[in-house]
Amino acid sequence: MPYLAVIAALIVLVVLHELGHFLAARAVGVRATKFYVFFPPAIFKKSIKGVEYGIGSIPAGGFVKLPGMFEPVPRESAERVRWAMEGIDLADPKDALELDAALRRIDGAAGADQLTAPLREVDDVLARQPESARITTARSRVTGLLDDCHPQAYWRADLWRRMVVIFAGPFVNLVVAFIALAIFYWALVPVYEISGPLRVGEVTKQSPAEEAGITAKSEITGWNGPVEGLTTGELNDRVDDGRGKSTDVAWVDANGATHTETLVPRSLDDEGPPLIGVAFAGADQERVGSEDHTLGFGARTALEDMRAISWGNLTGLSKLFFESEAREEVGSVVGIVHVADVVEENDRLLWYAGVISLVLAVMNLLPLLPLDGGHLLFGCFEAIRRRPVPRAVFERYSMVGIGLVLVLFMIGLTNDIGRIRG
Repeated sequence: MPYLAVIAALIVLVVLHELGHFLAARAVGVRATKFYVFFPPAIFKKSIKGVEYGIGSIPAGGFVKLPGMFEPVPRESAERVRWAMEGIDLADPKDALELDAALRRIDGAAGADQLTAPLREVDDVLARQPESARITTARSRVTGLLDDCHPQAYWRADLWRRMVVIFAGPFVNLVVAFIALAIFYWALVPVYEISGPLRVGEVTKQSPAEEAGITAKSEITGWNGPVEGLTTGELNDRVDDGRGKSTDVAWVDANGATHTETLVPRSLDDEGPPLIGVAFAGADQERVGSEDHTLGFGARTALEDMRAISWGNLTGLSKLFFESEAREEVGSVVGIVHVADVVEENDRLLWYAGVISLVLAVMNLLPLLPLDGGHLLFGCFEAIRRRPVPRAVFERYSMVGIGLVLVLFMIGLTNDIGRIRG
């Protein structure tokens, strides 16, 4: 079940991201023609006021269609119409002549504003033909070209409107992350009570703990008093308060014998702080409630968490080119889902959903195309140049971005498969 919960959270977060783009487009007057939960082919769709809403059959998030990301080029549009017409025979010579005339007008158009009329003529010709799969496909492609020429097409909008639409997706993920984390730190941070002895994870050689006879097979039952019945926070406070001081330790060895001894910490390398030399590996715990905090505390802690996680992601990405250890830490969707059971065991599903939403926002804001951050970067270039960046530059930079994203995905997927295999 936790795996399904995390997968569902991922899907919802992606859908909310796309919903952000969609609602922002509607708000600033940029045309959106489709909004889908999941990806086509559609198992349900309905058009309402010029927008096709649907549910797709591929459960991988959602998408919104914003026609006209670039201003249509007449010659390219003519080629796309010819390609759409391949394999279609027009029985009526008048239709063939009308189509040929429309194609010449498209090819010789001075700009996008002169494309609408001849494209409608092409659509009228196709509408008169007997219905078939090829005709339906061809009309769909011509409709797409008409959408690209629409007065509210994306490329026609002012720069600020386009940037609002692009930023809205990551912004929604940031808001969701903040709300989820704030609620978690406000009222859902779990409190656990220790219900058994502490397991020993490691004992440092030539340390006071080793000299007393504590081994990795020992179990700690007392640390300046019994540990059973303490909350984990109380145990941490007790350990911190006694750090560097003589400590009364009780333990059970591998043979079941009980020992109690006062251990005096000392520096283990002649320079470091005084230590006893034992590391805990955990203990049996039971949840006994949640921490009681104010909403303000939850909001402040959420912001601190978001800052730390975002900075950690960005600095980690910067190290990928120089440190193999950093590349080994990269993960993918597989890894996100794989740890679901651990997250549920620690009662942190809401916290984890918030972190996933934050990471989606941070990754989408990277200045790479086709990510949202790449569009924002080119928007900044356009503001400086006072005219759009040439499409050829945009497309070349997109290839670089797609390549880097694919490399990151493959590194993360390989790492996750290795972790799962052990």
